[in-house]
Amino acid sequence: MFFSPGVFRSFCGEAQRMEGVFGLVPYGALFFVARALFAYRDWQKFFKLVLVGTPFLILYALLQYVVARTGEMFPGIFNPSTGPGSLFGNPAFFSQFLIFAIGFSLTLFFTVTESAWKKSALLIAAASFFTVVWLGVRGAQIAAYVGMLAFVASTCFLYANGAVRRRYLAALFMIILLPF
Repeated sequence: MFFSPGVFRSFCGEAQRMEGVFGLVPYGALFFVARALFAYRDWQKFFKLVLVGTPFLILYALLQYVVARTGEMFPGIFNPSTGPGSLFGNPAFFSQFLIFAIGFSLTLFFTVTESAWKKSALLIAAASFFTVVWLGVRGAQIAAYVGMLAFVASTCFLYANGAVRRRYLAALFMIILLPF
């Protein structure tokens, strides 16, 4: 916020778009209320629902890309005006959803015991990440990159030890080199 060209706008944002630091307050309140009202198993069900629905949204975005590139018409597939945005209609909104899908997938990966859910979670996280990169929304790409960096760094220094820490450090080094 402090390094942006318009500090006031970065803090206050616009009521129409609910952006800026002040605009994040209602989202924070929503997460606190949701955390207080829903039990652990409810969150697991919600994360699994997102995990099941995400591949269909990614497929729809791919079909939108095909429609835009080839001019072919598929029933029910709308031609995107700014780029594939899936059912969200906007690549930026879709990218934000995919970043949440990555987080939900990784949360499921680390919390469930069933092998099928673990494998599906990793597959959906990878597909969501590559879709964010493919959509080309710079803000979402930077957010995904910083999120990965923060996740691996915090895991490395807070939870890992010995050989596991060396693997996380290697992953951290690879993530740092990723933009280059």
